[in-house]
Amino acid sequence: MSLKKLDQLRDEYTPAPEIPPKLPLQLDQAAARRLLRETFAGAPDLASAARRGGAAITIVAPDASWVRVMEMVAKEELQAFAMSRGPAISLLSPAMEPADTAVPDDDDDFPPGSTADSVEDPRFPDLDGPPVDRPASDWYIAGRDGTASSPTIDSLEEAAASRIARGVGVIIIGADAADLPPLFTSAADFHLTVPPLTGSMLDQAIATVAQQRPTRTLPDALTAVLTAAHLKMAPRVETHPDDWTARLKRMAEPRVRRPAPGPRLADLRGMDEAVEWGQALCHDLGAFRAGELTLNDLPKGVVVAGPPAWGRLSSSARWRRLAICR
Repeated sequence: MSLKKLDQLRDEYTPAPEIPPKLPLQLDQAAARRLLRETFAGAPDLASAARRGGAAITIVAPDASWVRVMEMVAKEELQAFAMSRGPAISLLSPAMEPADTAVPDDDDDFPPGSTADSVEDPRFPDLDGPPVDRPASDWYIAGRDGTASSPTIDSLEEAAASRIARGVGVIIIGADAADLPPLFTSAADFHLTVPPLTGSMLDQAIATVAQQRPTRTLPDALTAVLTAAHLKMAPRVETHPDDWTARLKRMAEPRVRRPAPGPRLADLRGMDEAVEWGQALCHDLGAFRAGELTLNDLPKGVVVAGPPAWGRLSSSARWRRLAICR
């Protein structure tokens, strides 16, 4: 028996390696769908505009990690939203629906002096007429997530303009309003901002993927800081959803800001002058953020600690000790 034949027999009788079952849907995609549904639901008239087609829409994602995954699911979710918020639509209006009437079968059925080509049959609408109110299947969707692979502002402006001119709907997704093309933004019909992910939405997304809800819901403060990358890394095949949420909790907790312990300015005693100066600085910083003061109007420096007698020197030199301003 030849060596080639032995190799063939070996391949035939060697059992195939077991392939682990695949998740039907990635968790980040399922969560992106939930986020987009929540976003679309808060936009009046979006459903009817989506059914007509040709709308220009900007979407600001929670952060850059969500841009690509929302590009993948935005078209399908928008069309599903448009159909769910509107009645079932026939390509023919009620007045145009086929009726139990006789169909003209000879020239005698047309008015005298006319021909079949010159008479418009009311059952068949003019194809050059206004568009029928039905879900549009033609959408151009692009995103800018701040990476080197993101399309440039100019290329997006040009691509959007050419498609809008042809009646194609355009959706541009960015991680921030500054990522969106300014000309397209000024001309857009809808400006949508995706809300943070909530614990309830995360539970629904997990149930979609794992076919089972977790027994504990993560607090909104934790889910709000989760990125799409976190959701992509958390699931494990054939493990309970509680294992997924536990892993997500571990990833989210370091990202949640916790208030630093310590007294507030108003709680300090025996430092009246420093407290007064610190409170004035807090007020000036708030005015600076509101645009009421310039940077030159703020103090140029402070002494937090110094050698003995430095307080008397700093007073004459216009320095003040500062308690932490919170």
